[in-house]
Amino acid sequence: MSTFCLHSTPSAPASPPTSGWPSLLLDPDGPYGAIARKVDALLECSANMTDETLLCRAREHLLLLDLDQYASYNRPDCFDEIIRARLSVPSKFSVKRLFDTMLRITDELQMSSAKRYVSAAICACASDDVSGDEVPPGVRSHAQVARLSYLAVVWIAYSLWPFVANTGTRMPERETVHDVDWITTQVMLRDNFTCCLSGLIDFEVTVDARRKGCDALRTGLTPVHIFEAVDESLKTKTESLALTAELFQRIYECPPIITDEIQVNVPQNSYLAQPLAHYALSSFHTCLRPTEVPNRYCHIVYEAVSTLEGETFIDFKDHTQHELATRFWPSEFSQWAQDAQPDRSIRGVPLPDATLLRGRAAMTMILHESGIIHEFDSLRYEEEEEVPQADGDSLMLHLQKLGYNGSWSVDPRTL
Repeated sequence: MSTFCLHSTPSAPASPPTSGWPSLLLDPDGPYGAIARKVDALLECSANMTDETLLCRAREHLLLLDLDQYASYNRPDCFDEIIRARLSVPSKFSVKRLFDTMLRITDELQMSSAKRYVSAAICACASDDVSGDEVPPGVRSHAQVARLSYLAVVWIAYSLWPFVANTGTRMPERETVHDVDWITTQVMLRDNFTCCLSGLIDFEVTVDARRKGCDALRTGLTPVHIFEAVDESLKTKTESLALTAELFQRIYECPPIITDEIQVNVPQNSYLAQPLAHYALSSFHTCLRPTEVPNRYCHIVYEAVSTLEGETFIDFKDHTQHELATRFWPSEFSQWAQDAQPDRSIRGVPLPDATLLRGRAAMTMILHESGIIHEFDSLRYEEEEEVPQADGDSLMLHLQKLGYNGSWSVDPRTL
């Protein structure tokens, strides 16, 4: 198994790899094999086409979804079944809204590779292996819309649900520990025992912070991962995970660290947060959107969480580069006393990775601005035994039980 190392330079984002995780190769006969071949072929043959030209063609194809006769493809009935028991108002989600949102967000966040991939995938839905003389234009359009609908459902299942499942159901708490691991030590020292979002300080440094003129509120802080690793119970679902890892790279331009616990547990994938901030960020209620200033992010709130307050803009800084006298020290009787004292030997801890934060922001923005988060809320807050597992195959099976029967293999001659 190869690993994709994140950059250690604070201002430099990690470059997305160009190939999938070797031990999780996509099954050519799996749910995405045919789509992947079409998209890759289209990307190759359109190599000389500008991003904007490809984007315009994709948007033209999406106009079909506005036609009334294709309403059942634009919003498959299975999504109404998901929200029927929980939401009193209709969801705003539709297939066209999802694609429009993905195209806009990848453009706004300057994710050129992702924008081109999404555009090409939409255009690939318009191509088939049947000659134009055999099929009337209206029937061909029907087949195109059916593929667009299926593509959207697959992306929802494999590139969104695995990250949203198992989130938002409980408030995180810091466990009482006696031995602090090396990554936690680095993150605590780098972030100076301070929540990145709210400015709250860890209660273990209260005495020293007050002595240095800091009157911020105190709480128990924990390092938060930008992305979590795949749950151990799901690692046998290699085909499902392979597709999620593939789309994680293609749509969010992130290295597939989710398949490797070692790559997840690094300072570049971590920042310090108090419980409310931890909950808000990990549950996709808020996100940190990149700005033009390196290591500065705009805090975007989609769903307010209690009284959580935070600055409009968040600046990540490596406090291990600062003078010891300006940094907060844990009290001599705290659990951090031996493991997380400021130390001149610990300098230059990598900041949260710009590529991962951007990918997380893109995912959060797509979830909310497409409207699909409402359907997911109806799933993730159900009784535990009724919630699909956190992988794409499980959600697809759940949708099929609700009546979904879409497919990529649509022969227009049969419509």
